[in-house]
Amino acid sequence: MEPTRPTVGEAAGVSLRKGIYLIQPKFPPSFWGMDFCRDLSGYSANFPPLNLMTLAALTPADIPVTICDEHIEPALPQPAQEIIGITGYLLQKERVLELADRYRSQGKLVAIGGPIANLTPDECRPHCDVLFEGESEYTWPQFIADLRNGTPAEHYPEATRVEMGHSPPPRLDLVKVRRYAQGIVQTARGCPFNCEFCDITIMFGRAVRVKPVSQVMEEVRRWYEAGMLAIFFADDNFAGNRTHSRELLHELIKFNASVPYPPVYHCQISVDITGDPEFLELMRQANFHAVFVGIETPRKESLKESNKVQNLKVDLVKAVQIFQSYGLFVFAGMIVGFDNDDEGIFDEVYNFVQAAKIPLAMVGLLQALPKTALHRRLLEAGRIRQEIETGNNTRAVTNVIPLKMPYQRLCAGYINLCRKLYSYGPFRERLIGSLENFTAYTHRAHRITPATFLAGMRVILYYLFTLDFRRQIFFVRSLFDTLRVKPQALVPVMWYLGMYKHLRSFAHECL
Repeated sequence: MEPTRPTVGEAAGVSLRKGIYLIQPKFPPSFWGMDFCRDLSGYSANFPPLNLMTLAALTPADIPVTICDEHIEPALPQPAQEIIGITGYLLQKERVLELADRYRSQGKLVAIGGPIANLTPDECRPHCDVLFEGESEYTWPQFIADLRNGTPAEHYPEATRVEMGHSPPPRLDLVKVRRYAQGIVQTARGCPFNCEFCDITIMFGRAVRVKPVSQVMEEVRRWYEAGMLAIFFADDNFAGNRTHSRELLHELIKFNASVPYPPVYHCQISVDITGDPEFLELMRQANFHAVFVGIETPRKESLKESNKVQNLKVDLVKAVQIFQSYGLFVFAGMIVGFDNDDEGIFDEVYNFVQAAKIPLAMVGLLQALPKTALHRRLLEAGRIRQEIETGNNTRAVTNVIPLKMPYQRLCAGYINLCRKLYSYGPFRERLIGSLENFTAYTHRAHRITPATFLAGMRVILYYLFTLDFRRQIFFVRSLFDTLRVKPQALVPVMWYLGMYKHLRSFAHECL
């Protein structure tokens, strides 16, 4: 007999006294996950679950909170807590719903939030007792207060945009910090652009809301004191509010000067910032190491179609070279499968990535995410494959019916493109080529810890102690060329060679 599950209205203080169990489900393999190089890096995941750590900080101190990140350890079969919170992205949907159903069958009170709840609320609703839509800095404390009063609701939609100063520093004490590659800080939400395929403005709006710089710096200090060697700024566009970002960069420069080994910083940023040399110089001085840039496509017709107007105003190859001239490694997001893409797009993307010397190009198939303008347009045109789940655009499957090539040709062309990009020769050419563009590489020395030393040794052993002669030659030539072109970049190059193991494995085994 199925256990009797309490209704939402019956859940109250006894559940709170037993605490709250918050879960980040494991991601399936993707280009982003770095699953195939964790044995080299020693890290279990790229980033800690910032959303759950923030919820924990919003929870009153008298309520115990446990965070489970399934990249570190699997969720408990039957936790003692009676309140379960689960977050996730679309590509985690299967695991989110599996966990929710499991815990509901045990009589737990299950809440679901995060992007999956924002984009597919109707799919999540049957699997949970409480659904959170939108940001949670205001709704989560209300939920806790309602539980104390014995009057929790079934639905907590966002009533207003959150003032970023109301988002507290995350609870670092609830996660195993050293198991993650980078710390993570969010300084702003919202994006001023309105790309047709993007879900960011749906969740956070177009107005850029910023966190006070003093609060951001407090979070940076906490990550540094916890031993983090790298910090990622998780803003959708780090330059969305340039006045705020400039102020932050100045504070980072001051902070870096006060410590012997400052962290390296990474961010996502729009390509139009290359027209602001003062901003880029501040990034260089602040010890920024890499930027992720949404290039999407070198084909102007496809940029126009997707309303990626900011990319139409610049020469994209030159823009990448400008980033690199300030000592910044460029990661690029690329998409194939736009309506203006014919079968020539695969060679066009390959040639662009090689010409721009972009070592890590995260290429994906265009997907129409729920609630986006792209989804609405294609749904009206009858060009959505309803049976296809969205969320992981780095697999050879999409819910978009292409316009200028057969679906099978799109998928096959995508697979061939990824495998070609992550063959030994082309990758090494891009990696070393980017170093040749580093005319102002002045990063502070990387701190070598026992963990990073062991990671470096594992990379060396992986490449040299193998029967794969091509792998050995690739590694030796990469190191030799790095020492010839930019020897001070040897440590980050070793990291990218470690990451290459994942990228090559994924391209050749998982697409």
